[in-house]
Amino acid sequence: MRMHPAASPRHPNPVGHAGRARVVAIVAMIIGFAAACGPAAVTSGTDRSTQMDTSSPVVDEADHGTRIYCPVSHFNHDDPVVFPGEPGAAHLHMYWGNTETNASSTGPSLLNSGNSTCEGGTNNRSAYWMPALFNADDEVVLPESLISYYKSFGSSANFDRSTISRMPNGLEMLANQNVKNSGPWNFTSQFSGPAGDRQLQVRILFPVCLATNAAGQPRTSSANNTSHLSYASGTAGTANDCPVSHPYRIPQLSYNVFFDVDEGSDWYFSSDSSAATQGQSLHADYIAAWDTTSMNRLVQCNRQMRKECQFVGSQNGQTQFRNQLPERFLAPDGTRRYQDSIRLRADADRTPYGHTLTANAG
Repeated sequence: MRMHPAASPRHPNPVGHAGRARVVAIVAMIIGFAAACGPAAVTSGTDRSTQMDTSSPVVDEADHGTRIYCPVSHFNHDDPVVFPGEPGAAHLHMYWGNTETNASSTGPSLLNSGNSTCEGGTNNRSAYWMPALFNADDEVVLPESLISYYKSFGSSANFDRSTISRMPNGLEMLANQNVKNSGPWNFTSQFSGPAGDRQLQVRILFPVCLATNAAGQPRTSSANNTSHLSYASGTAGTANDCPVSHPYRIPQLSYNVFFDVDEGSDWYFSSDSSAATQGQSLHADYIAAWDTTSMNRLVQCNRQMRKECQFVGSQNGQTQFRNQLPERFLAPDGTRRYQDSIRLRADADRTPYGHTLTANAG
């Protein structure tokens, strides 16, 4: 059970995507399988779906777009973008969305299999993940809530919203500071909230511009995982604020994740090195796997400056918002772990895995 421990030395030498020692293949396979299917499963998701509603009234520009709330699915040491086909090769990741995301996941495999922990259910089987967060006692911490937010702000006064296009299924995105036009402002971790109830808020913004092939179609991946991606720029001089090298504009995805850890304590991400400032290694990954109608509606919503859209369910004649598809809130043993899409139950253990999960598979 999570408690507020005193600060303790950071986990020894948790390393990032580069510079870590590889474990032998058979051990990695065992670790990767156990992490995805065994004790590190958080919820089981749903095999049902709900529809995206686009009939909302006009909202403030700051509230436009589509918020999608998702319980955490599982933890493992895989990374299907950076280490495809290599189980156990990465630092520990926290996943939501598709419940079957592992080292072998691809756009087609995600689109055609797996439950989903997100609102919308199987209409959004996309894979979302980021480095796991550890508290000062070296325990993985479940977030209080997390939001996958799709919205689109222009970087210049001439931004033309009609240039926003759909995210192609199979799109792989690694959001880090190696992406063209990136910067530290896209990766923040800071405490916020009233005194006595401050939480660590993690915010990650993804690139919005994609390179295209000779036929003008968006590229969904690249050998170094980032060269097909770019952030927008107010000096690009284009209608969609994208550089001419990356002319295809998509809605901007962001992760907003809230953790209950002690401010001033020695928390860390699984990707932080022992010498790094807390959160310095922050990054995130994504693979798109969307129902066509839902993605088209999401784009329609982003093309309107004052439009908010969301998945909506119905049960016994009652409209369901954050309480839609309630099977998403259950742990694999059937106990209820989440109150609704937005928050964990008050009595849920925030550190249910104790010391069984480590920052690195090796």
